[in-house]
Amino acid sequence: MSPEYLSAGVALEKALQKLQPIFLVLELDSDEGTRARLKKVLDDSAVQKSLKEAICLKDFWSRENGEWRWRDLSADYNEKQRKSESSARKVLEKLLRSSSEKSVVAIFDPYLNKGTLFSNSKLRASNLRKAIRTSQKVSEGYRRSRLLGEKILDRAQGFVQDERNADSLRTLVKLDELKFPPTEPLLDRRVRLMEILEKRWKEARAEARDLELSNKLAAAASKLEVILKEYPHPEWEKQIRDDIGRVWRRIQGPGGGTPNP
Repeated sequence: MSPEYLSAGVALEKALQKLQPIFLVLELDSDEGTRARLKKVLDDSAVQKSLKEAICLKDFWSRENGEWRWRDLSADYNEKQRKSESSARKVLEKLLRSSSEKSVVAIFDPYLNKGTLFSNSKLRASNLRKAIRTSQKVSEGYRRSRLLGEKILDRAQGFVQDERNADSLRTLVKLDELKFPPTEPLLDRRVRLMEILEKRWKEARAEARDLELSNKLAAAASKLEVILKEYPHPEWEKQIRDDIGRVWRRIQGPGGGTPNP
């Protein structure tokens, strides 16, 4: 009994959404041996049960002059689907380029960080089940991290809405500590929140600069000190400290010492 295979683009997206292992088959048209061996493994009822907890991906390729050649995409695909499939294929090609001239059978975690590739001699039902179980445990850890990440982002978003900028930035640091891979969808929410905070920081900094240009130096220095406390972000803090130093040098005039901000 063959699993329900999805195309590369659909499978990778679904695996990220559900955080499930990926059972990956890239079938080389000339590799009859792996095809027959895989069919035998997939007839195992325990393997079939295990694969219900995985996202099954299948694509087709050939090897010409040492280069990968993918089977043409379906003529029924729209532009968005073509873009998704082409992008997914590039990811897989980069990931598996070093494979020998055989069909590729593998189990990967949903982020494609850790995986097991099966050579023909290792392509057995017991090995496949073991790899799926291992990837399931890894995926469970990812799901726990995502749940925690969602709570952190919800809290940070609430702080942003209440204009508690410092609290929001400190909360987002906790998200960074979870060390999500770059493909984690939650990071898109983080980017949007950071864009809002950065816009506020730039606006506040521009106000301080206007005060400085108007020779309201004491007010500018005071404003910058407030910004420094309100936006605890290493890169932004460095720039504000530079601004503070410049303003204080102007306040002190020629020959004055530079205070330690």
